[in-house]
Amino acid sequence: MKLSGLEAKDAAAGAVLDERVDQELVESLLGSKPWLRCVSVFMWIAVMILLGNSGYRTAMGHELTEQEDLGRTMAVVLGLVYVFPAYRSWSVANAIGRLRYGRARWELRVVLEGQRRFFTFMGASLTLLLMGFVLMVLFAVVRARF
Repeated sequence: MKLSGLEAKDAAAGAVLDERVDQELVESLLGSKPWLRCVSVFMWIAVMILLGNSGYRTAMGHELTEQEDLGRTMAVVLGLVYVFPAYRSWSVANAIGRLRYGRARWELRVVLEGQRRFFTFMGASLTLLLMGFVLMVLFAVVRARF
């Protein structure tokens, strides 16, 4: 059996792989699996729309204004940025499914580490988005006054 990075780290640290995770904890995590799957599917759809629309406009040879070109660039950047959380949420849902049948401690650690990374990324993204909105409002106010 081939172990991933976190699994190998636990095994190398002397973790007992036969320890079982409490069934109530597994059931609690299983309740979040469909929601993680749903979030992941919507993120993949958003990535495809963002990248697909930009590719379509380029392939059709549309003449773009400077503002449209900036919008297309932003769509590509956002599409590429959201590949990571889409992949991460999908892999966490898969790890929860493996935890259901294996219930080993290292599988629980993989699930929790994946969720931590996903929510850290989403929190940082939300913070940057809110800061961008504040800067846009400040810019609009300053521009309107002068």
